[in-house]
Amino acid sequence: MKVPVNDVEIAYELHGSGVPLLLIQGLGLGRWAWYKQVPYLEKHFQVIIFDNRGTGESSKPRKPYSIEIMAKDAIALLDYLGVDQAHIIGASLGGMIAQHIAAHAGKRVKKLVLACTSPGHSLGVPLSGGLHQFMAFPSGKNTADTLRNILAPGFANGLMDSYPEFIERMIQLRLEHHTPFYAWKAQVNAALQFDMAPHLQHIRCPTLIMTGDKDAVVPSENSYILHQHISRSALVVIPGAGHLFFIEQAHAFNQKARQFLWE
Repeated sequence: MKVPVNDVEIAYELHGSGVPLLLIQGLGLGRWAWYKQVPYLEKHFQVIIFDNRGTGESSKPRKPYSIEIMAKDAIALLDYLGVDQAHIIGASLGGMIAQHIAAHAGKRVKKLVLACTSPGHSLGVPLSGGLHQFMAFPSGKNTADTLRNILAPGFANGLMDSYPEFIERMIQLRLEHHTPFYAWKAQVNAALQFDMAPHLQHIRCPTLIMTGDKDAVVPSENSYILHQHISRSALVVIPGAGHLFFIEQAHAFNQKARQFLWE
């Protein structure tokens, strides 16, 4: 299903019933990347998943993106669905979008879960220079190889070698739901310009912050910083987990998120 919002069409799905739960995905990832969350969470909530502009089946305009406009896309989707208030889970870039919603449209957020994300450039611990450049300009022998190179930093050391079938499934999903390079760059630039430092104090809903202690993309120190600056927050660190810990350690992520949202 698609809905026109702002200047784009946003593709979305609804699963389950109960209190609405909006899931917001990260850089270059579409709603498909919640494939380890939806079967579990739909038993407890009305799960809303969607493709950010630039990904999946949503529009991919050739123009600058910003965290603010992507947050407005998400809010407009909730408006279309008649949802006044929802729980929100945001991962990585999606966590930036979720922070913006919670700070600027706080009445729309019941509880907030921030996974593997950052408060932005003023407060955040940045990526290393090489990885930073790599994420902005991915390369490879072919599309599948490029996607493999993009995915590699997201997982804990050794995971890609230990579970090749799992990694190939991820690559196939990304090939089926392609994010063009110009849209990837537009999302990267939106993340680089993001800065929540002046606004974190305005996040007043109960917030759970989760990170993997082996995150090589968004260093786990960023989650500690968010915890320090969001007054009603709790912090969970998943041992041995990389950036995409909601996939590689989905059971732990799902259990902790559900428990928090049900409290």
